[in-house]
Amino acid sequence: MQEYLENYAKHFKLNDHFRLKTEVTRVTRDKDKQKWIITFKTPEGKEVEESFDKVLVANGTNNLPKIPVLTGQDNFKGEILHSMNFKR
Repeated sequence: MQEYLENYAKHFKLNDHFRLKTEVTRVTRDKDKQKWIITFKTPEGKEVEESFDKVLVANGTNNLPKIPVLTGQDNFKGEILHSMNFKR
């Protein structure tokens, strides 16, 4: 799977658009500039801050879903699903 993803990224020249082995430590919103401020640690441990127009959070489909218990959810008559259960 890893080799497939690496080859896909290389083929479509995507590698310049993401960072691997990088830990995001903080995400905040600069309301004045209408930008997201992302603070992260590089693989070398250096803390860096950059601004972006959009933020995408993707934790992968190979993780176990975490479904919170919400106050009053027992009163809800519908089915409670995690987003990984949506197929279409």
